[in-house]
Amino acid sequence: MYNHSPVHIGKLCKALENYSWTGLLLAIEHKTVHVNTAFAEFNAIALNSANYFVEKYIPSRTVCIMPKDPAFITPAIKYYLRKRNIVMRKGFPGTWFLCLVILLKLIIRQFWLNLRLVSPVSYQNS
Repeated sequence: MYNHSPVHIGKLCKALENYSWTGLLLAIEHKTVHVNTAFAEFNAIALNSANYFVEKYIPSRTVCIMPKDPAFITPAIKYYLRKRNIVMRKGFPGTWFLCLVILLKLIIRQFWLNLRLVSPVSYQNS
């Protein structure tokens, strides 16, 4: 799970903005590379660069979903449950409430996504 804070997103955008594509652009301009080859190289570079930049500038967190966890638990929900518990223990009421609101939105969203998977026929047969 990635930390999507504005600070990290800003660093990622700045790094992508400063990335130099001049070598590929000069090769196309001077016709040393065929356009189709250039697009294939661009796609490969962009995909590898995007993965590299995301891994470098946006920190990730490992969240383990255990078999005993309820079906609606996602990595994001588990992360915010932990965060809410830590904030409650430290006694920050404003942050606790914000975590609770985010958590409730995530749980409701997951509930509706799971509910869409249930068809009326399977519900009537049970």
